[in-house]
Amino acid sequence: MLFQKTVTIPPNTPEINPVTSEITLSIGVMNSLRVYFPPGHGGLTHIQVWLQDYQLLPWERGEWSTGDDLSIVDNSQRVIYEKPTILKVVGWNEDTQYNHNVYVFVEMSETYQQATYSEFVSLPP
Repeated sequence: MLFQKTVTIPPNTPEINPVTSEITLSIGVMNSLRVYFPPGHGGLTHIQVWLQDYQLLPWERGEWSTGDDLSIVDNSQRVIYEKPTILKVVGWNEDTQYNHNVYVFVEMSETYQQATYSEFVSLPP
């Protein structure tokens, strides 16, 4: 499953009052989180990605990701047990004239099934 969200951050959006956008995730395994800053941002757009109360991007709590024609990829796997689970994208924009879009992609697979002991151990015939 691929979840995708376009987050539009208006000009003059201050850090103290950022835009928040949400992606509702299904139960399963988050395999990849990607954020794309298209050309033209000039490093003026800043975002954080949160899963519940845990900051996923950037990893350093309180910091902000920024870029220009930059993809940020996190391939850490995370199991999503609860429904609904909300992924929040928080952003602000220093640009005084233009909206800026940031594209967020979450790749998920279905919930894994716990294997039985015999599937891990080769049992004698």
